[in-house]
Amino acid sequence: ILKALAPAPLPEFSAMSTAAAQSATHSAHAAQAHEWSVPVIDIAALTSESHAGRFEVVTALSSALLSDGIFAVVGHGIQDDVMQRALAVAKAALQKGGSADTEGWAELQPPPQALRVANFVPAYAENVGRYNGQEAKAALESVQKFTVYPPSWDSDPLVRKYRRNVWPDTAAGAALREALETYFGEVQRVSELLHGGLSEAVGRPKEFTSDMLTPH
Repeated sequence: ILKALAPAPLPEFSAMSTAAAQSATHSAHAAQAHEWSVPVIDIAALTSESHAGRFEVVTALSSALLSDGIFAVVGHGIQDDVMQRALAVAKAALQKGGSADTEGWAELQPPPQALRVANFVPAYAENVGRYNGQEAKAALESVQKFTVYPPSWDSDPLVRKYRRNVWPDTAAGAALREALETYFGEVQRVSELLHGGLSEAVGRPKEFTSDMLTPH
């Protein structure tokens, strides 16, 4: 599940995915501690049809989980322009005075089959400072959010209606959908690669983790 959020007073952090925010938090904590850092693993071998280097990546994943319980990846193949486009469009929509405000997303009526308007959460107060390496008691700031669920859930009868995507029927809503669905597809691809690698790390077939998570 991909989330974009936009705190109004911090333009440089005006939109980010939950994963990116958590990564920033871990990095900040590591810099403060000077004694712990997140293992960085090149997963390029998992993206290839060849098995060359796969064992080394699987071993590295296993080691990282056992030693740190978390890791970062490079070599994932997500193009920089895809990430930058998703960030730029999310910023334009969710920052204070952005498209979500000017197009009135909070007032849009949901379609008959939806339980609420889009995946949009209008501005409310949240402690965004914790994402920026600050203390948990940092001052509250105004935040707007937009959640993107797997597109396959939209037509899956096993998935509850409130877990399906409902996009704002506006020009900016269409731009946000195009950018975030493209980015989501890439992140989903990497997620499936990691599921396969992690399954092999515990001696299971590549499909083990994905099958366990289906349909979630």
